[in-house]
Amino acid sequence: MVIDAPTAQRFIAAYMHFLSSLLHPKETKGLGVTQRLAKGRDHFVADRTLLERYRKNHPKADAEMLDAIAQSQFGRWVHLKDTRAYSVLLDEAATRTYGVLGLTQPLRTIDAGEGYVMGSGLAMQAALVPLNGRWVCDGLIQNPVWLGPGYKRSYTENYTALRKAGRFSVGPGLG
Repeated sequence: MVIDAPTAQRFIAAYMHFLSSLLHPKETKGLGVTQRLAKGRDHFVADRTLLERYRKNHPKADAEMLDAIAQSQFGRWVHLKDTRAYSVLLDEAATRTYGVLGLTQPLRTIDAGEGYVMGSGLAMQAALVPLNGRWVCDGLIQNPVWLGPGYKRSYTENYTALRKAGRFSVGPGLG
């Protein structure tokens, strides 16, 4: 339920360098690594042109990983369940559903902060990144909220309908 280690390490190195480059020292004071990276990601989500500027200033950066970052999908996701092959995430609007891998650990074991460990029925902000033809969670989990049983049931019904309609993806361009 994780991407291969060499790809994960390449992505993490490129992502950390890029996101860190978007921050000013004043805004990182007192923040942990994950919080700093999430703040950098917030800057990128607000202005996607920052990646092109980064590429110009860092011509030797890992172009393949930067291409993956460019195609990332940031949003609020509901973690519905885990299978042996992937975690099932559904966008909060219940229009898209994905089979997602973790970078270095399965999603269900990620510390989501604020006392939360990922699991079925957790809604959160994160980015999905296309790596090696698969969707991979960037691991920067923000604003986790547990859903009640009624919401979870509703999202599960939406997932089932989307899957039957062929709107489930394990990777870009893949069903």
